[in-house]
Amino acid sequence: MNLHVPTPEAPINGSQTLMRGLDIVEAVGDGSVSLAELSERLGLTRATAYRLAGALVARDYLSFTPRRGYAPGPKLLKLGFQAQQASNLIQLALPAMDRLAEATLDAVNLGIMDAGMVLYLRQSPSRRRVVLRHEPGIRNPVRHTALGKSLVFAKGPEAWRALFDIPVEADAYGAWEAEMAKAMADGFTTHVETEGERVRCIAAPVIDAGGCAIAAISLSTLPQYVEDSELAGLGPLMVAAATEISRSIGRD
Repeated sequence: MNLHVPTPEAPINGSQTLMRGLDIVEAVGDGSVSLAELSERLGLTRATAYRLAGALVARDYLSFTPRRGYAPGPKLLKLGFQAQQASNLIQLALPAMDRLAEATLDAVNLGIMDAGMVLYLRQSPSRRRVVLRHEPGIRNPVRHTALGKSLVFAKGPEAWRALFDIPVEADAYGAWEAEMAKAMADGFTTHVETEGERVRCIAAPVIDAGGCAIAAISLSTLPQYVEDSELAGLGPLMVAAATEISRSIGRD
């Protein structure tokens, strides 16, 4: 009688573990997959497949049902929905963003709030000789960007205070609160870097049917193109473009 003894798998490093975990996520994309099927499809021992799939179940990226196997979990479904929503938002926002970039010659950015940071989704590029770029996927702190300020200015002081270490930053918060109160009245926000290239930005929120700021658009420029005193003058253009996008996503 011939006995088959499985060859022990070589130890895997962190990168290999990540790749194999992603292989498992992709394997369940079309429906439930049993442990035996995962092991066979991916060339893993049952023990390794079980360990990796179990870790994904623990983080809600997969779900497990006895006698059926592994399937996409709630977190994976949520991420897929968010990606689809972001894609739809980009397509709806682009026409207004492109027109604004063409009219001002400056870069126009689209961003959302993600895990407490501003996440840049798309940019309509500048027509200037010196170009400013915010690549999709870049994250920046909320309080240090015009986009971030536009995403939170309607939330009020309680949300604003959460962005500061009070009482250590009480003075900085006081100035920020006054700036945000003005933004609520104006409908737009600004931010000017105090160092480096002194990039200056102006932004306005994109509002959904429920009245929430689900995104914001900003215009980024440099002092040789727009002086500090001229920045607020772009406010009506920003608000008009953001309002156009808000209407395109279903706001009255």
